[in-house]
Amino acid sequence: MAEAAARFDPETTEAERAEADGGRHLTIDLTTHDAVNGHTPPDQIADHVRTRWPRCVFPFCTRSSCTADLDHCDPYEQDGPPGQTSTANLFPLCRRHHRMRTHRELRTGRRWTYRPTNPTQNEPPNALIWTSPTGLRYLVDRDGTRPWPDPDTT
Repeated sequence: MAEAAARFDPETTEAERAEADGGRHLTIDLTTHDAVNGHTPPDQIADHVRTRWPRCVFPFCTRSSCTADLDHCDPYEQDGPPGQTSTANLFPLCRRHHRMRTHRELRTGRRWTYRPTNPTQNEPPNALIWTSPTGLRYLVDRDGTRPWPDPDTT
């Protein structure tokens, strides 16, 4: 776990990261996507996701992704199609926010949902749109969180 933390801590130097990886230097191409069959991602995919998203992707959260759960944006189905566990479908959520997304809110009976943005629909690339149980929407990207308009009001 300490080795994983060293790889993704922004304060860690390149030399310290290489030492934590047993002397090997990680090169991750964030422009490609990789997928595997099965629920649990291998280290290569987990490293890719955590490098792309250095923090929990829940709105306003600043917890590091190095210890976060990797959440399937489109839920994993045991008997579903191959390749469900992919760099395009996994996002880091700290344990608290992973539970908030997974379980319904008692008051409304709804849960938090999110999806990747679609640049062909005039949405910024490399971001997520979250919807709260009460219908509020937020855009989350590497720069942080900001309110996002409801599609019915734009």
